[in-house]
Amino acid sequence: MCRTVLVRASGEETELKSKEGTIRIEAGDTLKFWTTGSGGFGNPLNRSPESVLEDVLEGRVSRVRASEDYGVVIEDGRIDVEATKRPRTELTLETKIKSSDHPYQVGPVLDCPPDTPPIFPPASGS
Repeated sequence: MCRTVLVRASGEETELKSKEGTIRIEAGDTLKFWTTGSGGFGNPLNRSPESVLEDVLEGRVSRVRASEDYGVVIEDGRIDVEATKRPRTELTLETKIKSSDHPYQVGPVLDCPPDTPPIFPPASGS
């Protein structure tokens, strides 16, 4: 799903390979980047169904992930409103039941005392 496109000042577009090597960028050229989704922020059930639909139509999220992670059922490029109500309710209940180990729980990753040494200490000589 990731892609990079070089748009020359003339308007000519070239899709670049992931390991393109050296390319020359001229004044007026533009690079466009599309990246895959990240871990997100907060509970995915709080994302609006319309935003999830946009992600699916843009190819950032599959229909399966839309349903299983966001609770949004998409059929024929549209939100199935009635079918979306059920998974969102079920996922909300599941989140409440498993709140301490739910993969979308928002909170600190580590709860360490202030004097805990860093996980990755600075390189020697720093």
